[in-house]
Amino acid sequence: RLLANGQVEVNLSQVEEELVRSNSSYNQNRYNQNSINQNSINQNNAVKRQGLNSTVIVPRGQWVSIGQISQNLQNQSSNYGGNSTVNSSNSLPIWLMVQ
Repeated sequence: RLLANGQVEVNLSQVEEELVRSNSSYNQNRYNQNSINQNSINQNNAVKRQGLNSTVIVPRGQWVSIGQISQNLQNQSSNYGGNSTVNSSNSLPIWLMVQ
């Protein structure tokens, strides 16, 4: 939405959904594969949902940093020579420009 002062109001929406299966449903169906009841499988599943809505006001024609994505990894290995751990971290900014 264009504001009276020339800036722009931007609405951002993010949704993450994940299908989550309960352990009891998984174990029951794992050992009773010949007599799986489809209704019981569906009743024990759930959708885990997480959402975020934000509004930002930005100037037109300029890049604006609105956040970042970060990733942290840790790898461990063992062998005859000993143990080693490697940590790595990456970060990438999120930029927005409205023409």
